[in-house]
Amino acid sequence: MKVVVTGALGKVGSATVRALLDRGHEVVATDLARPVFEAPEPGEPAYTQADLTDAGDAYELCHGAEAVVHAAAIPEPTHNTPEVVFHNNLMATFNLIQAAVRLGVSRFVNISSETVPGFFFPERPFIADYAPVDEEHP
Repeated sequence: MKVVVTGALGKVGSATVRALLDRGHEVVATDLARPVFEAPEPGEPAYTQADLTDAGDAYELCHGAEAVVHAAAIPEPTHNTPEVVFHNNLMATFNLIQAAVRLGVSRFVNISSETVPGFFFPERPFIADYAPVDEEHP
């Protein structure tokens, strides 16, 4: 299966890439950063640098894919304003989902983290009443 993995140079993304390759999948790895390697070795993923806030990049990535694993996000949200985090993370996800749907990608996995419910806003810390937090949480 051809699988696109975003955020492929991050901790979760790179582990996902390795697990997919170990299971025999064709992987297209992408990240906003440049990889440290020049060209993939045999058994390594194809790599492309992409800015997912650009809808064109998202469409190009999803073309021909059977699945997308979206692990890309601003890795250190405390170093950015909430507006920057919102724009980059939301627009990247929106563009990728829109491209996947329009191009008929049948599987989409969004990998997230503890920063989603607001852990990174020190003026309003998030404390869960129970874990894992679900849709019913106040």
